[in-house]
Formats: sequence, C-alpha cells, structure tokens
Amino acid sequence: MPKVSYTETKGLVQESGAGFDIKLGDSTAAHDLTTSIAIISKTVAFAAAATVDVTDLLVPAGAVVIGGKVEVETVQGNVVNIDKVGISGGDTDKYGAPVLAANALGSAALIPTALLPAVAASQVAVGLSGGATAAGLVRVTLIYLDVA
Repeated sequence: MPKVSYTETKGLVQESGAGFDIKLGDSTAAHDLTTSIAIISKTVAFAAAATVDVTDLLVPAGAVVIGGKVEVETVQGNVVNIDKVGISGGDTDKYGAPVLAANALGSAALIPTALLPAVAASQVAVGLSGGATAAGLVRVTLIYLDVA
C-alpha cells in the first residue's frame, strides 16, 4: 500500500513507502508540524521463555504507541497466557496487558498504559505466564504516531 501524505500546498498525494503523513505550515516556518501514523507488525516464535523479544520490531524514538493487537497464529500445547507487550528489558507492559491464552487461536486489543513517547528506539517484547512446552507463533501489531 502506498504512503499517503497531506500538505497545505499540494493536498492529498501518494508517495512511495507506507503510512500516512500530515504536514501543516510553511516549510520555512518555525511552527511546521509533521505527523505520521504508522503500523508495524511482526510474528515471533515463543517457547519456554518468560519474555520473548520480537526481533526487528522497533518503535522509533519519539513515537507514541496509541494501540495495537496481539494474536496467536500457531497454538502451543499447554496453558500459557500472553499477558504483557512492551519494551525489551524495560517497561514490559507499556503497550498493553492482555490475557490471551496461547493454546488457542485468538487475539486481544492492546491498550497502552501511558501515551508517552519512546526516548530511544525500543525493541518490542512479549511477556508470558506459565511454561510453554512447545513453540507457538504470536503476531504483534502496533499503531503509533510520530510527530516531528
């Protein structure tokens, strides 16, 4: 899907890339504001670990996550709950605290605990409760605003 941008001079246009940008103001003025809305998504395998990093799923510095979804794509054998989605090595439930059984297909909405921008690019992690005995697959999708 192409990127869609809006500027006061050109209106609504398509560009290469993904997402939606809104730019308000004159490009030479100090009050310029560009807002991007983006969706990032990645699938990761999970097993016995209590926290699993979602490799290559990074929230950019300065971005504010406004919501998302976590979904079980491949079930694993015993009762394990996906109960946290957040930052690796940090605030592990920053992006939501769903209670989603990993031994059944399903999904849960992610509601961030605070709408604060990331100071630096942050690796996303999924927290599990219980001991998974077989690998499953979980997909994490986040929607964020990036204001520059």
